[in-house]
This record gives sequence, structure tokens and C-alpha cells, in this order.
Amino acid sequence: MKAVYQRQTVEIIVEEGLLQRLSQVIDPFRRYFIITDQIVHHFHHDYLDLFPNHDVFIMMAGEEQKNMDTVMQICKEMLAKNYDRHDCILACGGGVVLDVAGFVASIYKRGIDYINIPTSLMAQVDSSIGGKVGINFSGFKNQLGSFYHPLKILIDPLVLSTLNKQEMTSGMCEVMKYAILFDREMYDRLLTHTYLLKELILKCVLYKVEVTTSDEYDRGKRQLLNFGHTIGHAIEAKYQLPHGISIAYGMYFESKRQDILELLNSYGLDFSLAFEGLNEYMLKDKKRSGEKITRIKILEIGKAILEEGDMDDFFTK
Repeated sequence: MKAVYQRQTVEIIVEEGLLQRLSQVIDPFRRYFIITDQIVHHFHHDYLDLFPNHDVFIMMAGEEQKNMDTVMQICKEMLAKNYDRHDCILACGGGVVLDVAGFVASIYKRGIDYINIPTSLMAQVDSSIGGKVGINFSGFKNQLGSFYHPLKILIDPLVLSTLNKQEMTSGMCEVMKYAILFDREMYDRLLTHTYLLKELILKCVLYKVEVTTSDEYDRGKRQLLNFGHTIGHAIEAKYQLPHGISIAYGMYFESKRQDILELLNSYGLDFSLAFEGLNEYMLKDKKRSGEKITRIKILEIGKAILEEGDMDDFFTK
């Protein structure tokens, strides 16, 4: 499929076994600077090392690597190896790797091409699509970044077999967000655990493409995708929980809907946890404007609207 944005058309391929055919879907003779992490490299280095003209930068795994120090290390290595604007970054990993690699691509030599190969469920259904790239700064989520789209997004559901249970649950929480916002049938299938994963991925990709191409710069409908993020990002930053799981807690705490709680409980989320001290983090929310914030109101499962609300309504007492 093609995702057509103002300045870039992005090719998106969703296909099992795609990683094994990588050299058939991208130019094998282009020069690539491959950015990945140590876990992904362990599982998939055989496919990444096939290109005759490439270098590999292996990040440490984890959200704490999503910072300016990592960005500067990558830029220094690319500069030392004489990468120029005709070359391409190949980003292979989960959301952290893709965010960092996309941010580097957006600033190195004022912008070079990059290709996303998402290897987590979260990245396949969300963070690889839409062109939001960036890093954390001064202890707060995604404070530095830009909109910068990849040339291609290559999604292979088979690579998800390497994920542990927590990583899969985190990704499924992101899938649940699409169901709650846009798709009652998907919600029902998730609640009864009667779904095919590849079909869920494709549905989520289609929703993400439709929303982000209609509102590329996050001024309208795309803000619906921020559901759960005001409280969720605060939980993620303070308690170091996986992104999707943090957003899932945020979706319930921001909506207080029993049907959402029922869905999350069916995937094992623990609501006996007490989250405290979140206000400092929520004050850094990018959606905040003075004492107001754009909120997402769930009218019913599959139907949501944006409304302006008071920031105080989010604060924990």
C-alpha cells in the first residue's frame, strides 16, 4: 500500500517472511547505515549482514537509550565513515530504535533517506508509521523531535515470534487502542481472543495510515491517537513500564469506562497498582496549552471525539 503525505509517499508492505527476502524489496547495492539494538541483532543479523555495502550501529536495548547521547554517537560514526545524503539508514528494531534512527535521518546532512523494519508489535502497528520521530530529553518523553517519513516500512509478522509475553502484551494494548477508537468488531474479537494476528496488524496499519495522511501534523483527527497518553506517558516515565502497557492504564484512567477495564483485565493488566507523583510529568505534556488540554472522549466503543478540557482533571490528588 502507499501512504501519501504532503512531502513523501511511503510504501508499506505487510507480508510474512519479508525479512528473509529483504534484499528483494530494497536496493541491495545502495549503501546502508543499519541501526538496530543488541537483542534484535542477535535474532536477525543474518538478514541484515547480506548487503555488500553497509555498516552496523548496535544500540543497547531499552527506553533509556532514546536520548541525545545516542543520537550524537550515531552521527559521529556516520560522519567518520563518510555517509552522505545519497546513502540510507536502515532502522531495524522496536519503537526506540525507529524513533532514534528516524530522528538521526531527519537531522544528518539536513535529512537523508531511511527505511523502517519494525520488529515489535507496538512498532508494527504504531510507531513505524506516521513520521513522528524523536527522543526523550531531561527525563521527559519525546520532548525533541520532528515529522520525517521513511521511504518504506517493511512489516513482517513472523519476527514477532521472538518477543516475550510482556512485549506482546504491550503491543496488544496498542491494538486495543485502535479498537476502542474506531472498531467495535475488533474490540469484540480482542475481548474473546478470537483473532488472527496478521489481520489485526493490517487493520491497525490501515487505520494509522488513514488518520495520519488526513492530519499529518497532528492538528485534528490524529490527536485521537493520543488517547491514554497524558497519564500513560507519565506512568511510563516515572515507573519505567513498557509504552503500550502504560498507555493502556492511561486509557482507563482517562476514561473510567468499565468496558475498557474489562478488555484490559482480559489481557492480565494489574489494576491494584498505585500510581503516584505523576503531576510533574503531565505538566510536560505536549498537548497542553496553558491550563487546557485536548482530550479524547469515548462516546462508545468504536466512536470517539476530541474535546477541550481542564488540565486539572488529569491530576492525581
